[in-house]
Amino acid sequence: MACLSEFALFKECVNNPTVLDKQLSQLNLAFIKDPACTEAGTPMKQEANESLEVRQRKALRLFYMVWSGLTKCIRNMVQQQRKALEVSGLGIFGPISEVNQGRDPLDKGFANTQRS
Repeated sequence: MACLSEFALFKECVNNPTVLDKQLSQLNLAFIKDPACTEAGTPMKQEANESLEVRQRKALRLFYMVWSGLTKCIRNMVQQQRKALEVSGLGIFGPISEVNQGRDPLDKGFANTQRS
């Protein structure tokens, strides 16, 4: 099984979209700065004749920004607030305490310890 980095995964999503159209016109890229643009202080505006390459660079930046925000949210909820979090289509994330280290996560408790 091949191992993909985050960047390679985002690049594949931009170059070969399966849900979005090939031109990436469904994404609101008007306020995303082109990473290749070196001009400082220019207003961020979306040109009607923007090339596909520019839209792909902006989409790649947008995907990374969303992924970064999502992972920070998961980390905050799980590690700092000690709460479980379910992200539909991605997985269920839960805190791991030192008490549970080495224990089967599917183990529901010890036999004969339930109260009657």
